[in-house]
Amino acid sequence: MKHIITCLPFIFILFSCSENSKKQNQNNEGKAPYSIKKHQTSSVDKIIHYSALDAMRNGVYTGDLTISEVKQNGDFGLGTYNLLDGEMVVLNGVFYRIKTNGEVVEVSESKKTPFNALTFFNPEIETKTDANTLDQLKEFILGKLPTKNNTYAIQVNAVFEYIELGGAEKIDKDNHLPVAEILKTRPIYKHKNVQGKLVGFYYPGYLSPIDLHPFHFHFLSNDKKIAGHLIDAKLSKATILLDEKESIEIVMPQTKDFRNEWKYIEDNTSKSNY
Repeated sequence: MKHIITCLPFIFILFSCSENSKKQNQNNEGKAPYSIKKHQTSSVDKIIHYSALDAMRNGVYTGDLTISEVKQNGDFGLGTYNLLDGEMVVLNGVFYRIKTNGEVVEVSESKKTPFNALTFFNPEIETKTDANTLDQLKEFILGKLPTKNNTYAIQVNAVFEYIELGGAEKIDKDNHLPVAEILKTRPIYKHKNVQGKLVGFYYPGYLSPIDLHPFHFHFLSNDKKIAGHLIDAKLSKATILLDEKESIEIVMPQTKDFRNEWKYIEDNTSKSNY
């Protein structure tokens, strides 16, 4: 059974779940609950979001899909790996993992993910800015969006005089603290004079239970040696590529942790520290 909810013109959220997949999950939880490839034949230009940030706010850190399965959802995006075993950045179809020590590696296709956002990146807008701080960059991008009610994939190519990035450290399988609590002690990487790309998304406020609002950025240096979740930056010579999306599809993990009742509620309208 598929439920499609139209939130705004040209935007819909498709929840993929079926009675058969629930039964299948009871017998073999590790298998994908539906055919991802079937959805990719659609001509709809969309972000496919696996799980929701509210799940990690409630301590859900395991998913049932592998990189081999989710890579069909796009060539551009971000996320993390099961039990927060490193940050994820996806560029030109390559999935990278940022290890706790900051090392950047290409990931095995058998590795599983509890949370990611992927799309096929085809920007319609290219613009340049003299912004020097992260706040200035965000304000500039907001001013260039044709509407703030749609979702966008965003790539920023720039020289970073300074960049501060966050990593992730693998947790115990019994750790179900909210993600904000866990990431208070996350590894931090600071670098100077780096050329690279921000890979990320803009989400309107009504999607804040799904992902960070308004922006969620990860970073990858041009030499593929530095990466992580963007915290702060000073930059120059920035070129911004914007890809406006028609929809967002949310795929719900069929795992025990995800299906359990969630009790923790965060004020999603406040500025996140993760």
